[in-house]
Amino acid sequence: MIVLDHLKKKKFVVLCMCMGFFVLTSLGFTGRMFFAGSSDEEVITKTFFNSGAKFQGLTIRGWTQIEYRDYGGDPSQLLQQRAASLFPAGVTSTKTTSDDGLSTLTIQGHTTKDVRATLTFAEQTLHNKDAYVILSIESSNLAQYRLMEEIYNKIMRDKTNKSIVIYGYIDKKLGPLETDNLVKKMIKSTKLHNVQTMAERGLVSVSGCSPNVRNVLTPDGNWVNINMALRYNSLDKRTMVYVGAPVITIDY
Repeated sequence: MIVLDHLKKKKFVVLCMCMGFFVLTSLGFTGRMFFAGSSDEEVITKTFFNSGAKFQGLTIRGWTQIEYRDYGGDPSQLLQQRAASLFPAGVTSTKTTSDDGLSTLTIQGHTTKDVRATLTFAEQTLHNKDAYVILSIESSNLAQYRLMEEIYNKIMRDKTNKSIVIYGYIDKKLGPLETDNLVKKMIKSTKLHNVQTMAERGLVSVSGCSPNVRNVLTPDGNWVNINMALRYNSLDKRTMVYVGAPVITIDY
């Protein structure tokens, strides 16, 4: 991951994993992601509902490196002000600094329309002073996507790497044939090519490139812009369904 090339700190690895960016590392991230329009959200939404799953949540996540000269001051203070202006229901913030100089500011906010956001500002204060912002916006109301996109753009502005994930569940355990048929149906729905499939211990993960999605990730020279996954949750006795563009950036 590009972030890790700069900070080279184990605690930052943990931070990124907590934010869901372990997915990029597991895919062998060597390229970059490009901005996508609303069509990407429409494609993964259609694919998700074609699976027959019930909607549970939608997440937009991304990260960007902070250039201090672009802020003309303390980026963390500016980000707090920016977050406060976007969340009328209020924000909370906590700040920690490790012995090796990694300073982390976490800002959490929510609107009155069922939209929650976690903004993490991570800064290496002792060495190269690199700084990054990681933003996660979540909602259990699909109708709030436009508001989520607006909040994301106002906080992150440009030069960000963004992923959209929609997830939910099917109220039963799928048998092998049902799983196979559902995966084929979702691949057909997205017109996916360069398909890569992984299956282990109740998890099936599929990735590939769809002509219907503009957001592109290039791991090891292979273009990927759709990532889909099915996992059986034995506790809730349901099959979880995830669809992300270009990748799934939440724990599954």
